[in-house]
Amino acid sequence: MNFNIEYEQQEDGRWLAEVTGLPGALACGDTSDEAIAKAELLALRVLADQLEQGGGLYAHISFTIVLKDKQKIDISKFSDLSHWNYRVIRKRHAALDSISYEVHEVYYRDDGGVELWTHSPVKPYGDALEELREDIGFFLQAFRRPVLEEQEVDGKKTLIEDDQECLINDGHYFEFMDRASVAADYVYQFLGSHPLIRKEKRLREIYLNAEQALAELYQEAGRLEFNRSRTDE
Repeated sequence: MNFNIEYEQQEDGRWLAEVTGLPGALACGDTSDEAIAKAELLALRVLADQLEQGGGLYAHISFTIVLKDKQKIDISKFSDLSHWNYRVIRKRHAALDSISYEVHEVYYRDDGGVELWTHSPVKPYGDALEELREDIGFFLQAFRRPVLEEQEVDGKKTLIEDDQECLINDGHYFEFMDRASVAADYVYQFLGSHPLIRKEKRLREIYLNAEQALAELYQEAGRLEFNRSRTDE
């Protein structure tokens, strides 16, 4: 079995090496050779752990060293690309019988379809603390969108939205109602009790609309649960 080791130099001068398709085999070093050697060792440990847990046994293991391409994609080279964002991508590793979830940059056409995405996952970054905090916020937004999965269609890799149906039970409705109630309480503690809410009329109006929306969420979930229980009788 052959594994690729991708390596690249970071902005701080250190080197990063990763065994692709093998979650957990990622290492840093002061030189590229040091990072690659550490990544190989981690890969062997991961494979040994998998073997102890009943995983497959490989008769031969080899590594191919690959210099990783720069991650950032120049949108100006693609005239039909309109925007990009961070998305969670699920990858299935058939050789290891495992699944991993990672965040990538995904680029879209004007029609909203996915055109391309970064080969390797990305991580939060900022030249200043505020920029890092903002980038982490964008990363968190990726979890509000459907998970994408790499699939091969007509011989070409593409991203498909997760179409697994979420199974709903009675407990979900009560859980949602509890969360809506807790959210309303938190919104009051952090915003509703603020002096500006009492002083500024427009802010107070917006806050009351938000508070009313949370109350409506609670009531609607209760109504849906009631109708569901009657249907099941």
